[in-house]
Amino acid sequence: MQQLQGSRIYAAPHTNGRILDLGSDSVLADDGEHDCTKQPPSGPTLILDTIPFETILEDYDNNCTFCVANPSRPYWLQKVSGVTVELVQKDRTAGVYIDQIGTEKPYHSWDPFMGHSLGVGTYWKSGYSELVQSIKSQLEPARASWSQLEPARASWSQKEPADRNKRRVFSSSD
Repeated sequence: MQQLQGSRIYAAPHTNGRILDLGSDSVLADDGEHDCTKQPPSGPTLILDTIPFETILEDYDNNCTFCVANPSRPYWLQKVSGVTVELVQKDRTAGVYIDQIGTEKPYHSWDPFMGHSLGVGTYWKSGYSELVQSIKSQLEPARASWSQLEPARASWSQKEPADRNKRRVFSSSD
């Protein structure tokens, strides 16, 4: 990284802020699937202790199986914020692009273990807001800024831009 920056090349690596690779060593070791969004196999229904839940999976034709992480769970928050902060502080990257947190629809989770209202997606917004605040609180103010590159990002702040189509940069004072 130092060699690149010495040549005035600044990297901002990509991480996914919405899905977990169920085959990765860390997710397997941590039983990360436990914190993925789940629903009954037949769709919304009366929730009983006897109903099994299915993890919501996504496949991108790359021989990996991903689960849709539940953004209100501490495991997901610690995983994404930990990777992001480590890349910025340890590797001194110019930033980190956290993909999919504003472009993909929220899933309605029906698993009572998750600790949020069942069958509603409001926990997605609060989970993402908590993620942003966690990262910002761990970084130097000059290195903590957020860019509205995805449509839903603006709704995380009480300060709405006058024109929703304009790019808004979130500073550490937001």
